[in-house]
Amino acid sequence: MSKQRLLEIIKQLRKAKKWTHAQMAGRVGWSKQVYEKFENGRTQTLNFDAIEQIAQAFEMTTLELINYDFDFPKEAATKLLEEAMQHFQEGHKKIAEAQAILGSKGEQK
Repeated sequence: MSKQRLLEIIKQLRKAKKWTHAQMAGRVGWSKQVYEKFENGRTQTLNFDAIEQIAQAFEMTTLELINYDFDFPKEAATKLLEEAMQHFQEGHKKIAEAQAILGSKGEQK
């Protein structure tokens, strides 16, 4: 995994939790400036201890953080599925209503 990809995952996780840079910095025991510099990739290296501290702030292991797939979070997928099901059910109901109307007109003839 590239440094940029890992930093993007960290940034997205922080935003998903609605934590500010200052709040995140407090959770890992760093100053706000140090954390911002880290998250924005303005440090030379990503050391294991720093990654471990950040993983702990998100209540996950270092391996979970490194392997985190933020391309399509579970919550967003669930919400989209629920919306699609609602649209499907509404569409199904309208089809049934239309069939009932058409069926009753056929019986009148």
